Amino acid sequence: EPLFTNCTRDFLGTLDYIFYTADSLMVESLLELLDEESLRKDTGLPSPEWSSDHIALLAEFRCRPRGRR
Repeated sequence: EPLFTNCTRDFLGTLDYIFYTADSLMVESLLELLDEESLRKDTGLPSPEWSSDHIALLAEFRCRPRGRR
């Protein structure tokens, strides 16, 4: 779980998630998230550099092989 996906002057917290089923998918990679210091320099989101009020989440998954029945 990310430490935060929304950062405003009055709030820092996680509002966004990627839900998946661990028995059928494996996480291959995750997009590196912004750090709080970078976001706070413009008093949070949105900012001149980041146009959304939420941080984009991105994950790459691989399907787990199915077991024999």
